[in-house]
Amino acid sequence: MSPLDQKSIKKQHFYAALKYTALKRLQQLKEAARAVQNRGQA
Repeated sequence: MSPLDQKSIKKQHFYAALKYTALKRLQQLKEAARAVQNRGQA
């Protein structure tokens, strides 16, 4: 495996982790917003 291949694989891992974190955060934000809405209705 050439160093270039390793570099692009690292980049892919980085972006995958980034996407995963962003998705997780989005989910948390949605849940928080839902909780706030529920509190407003109660």
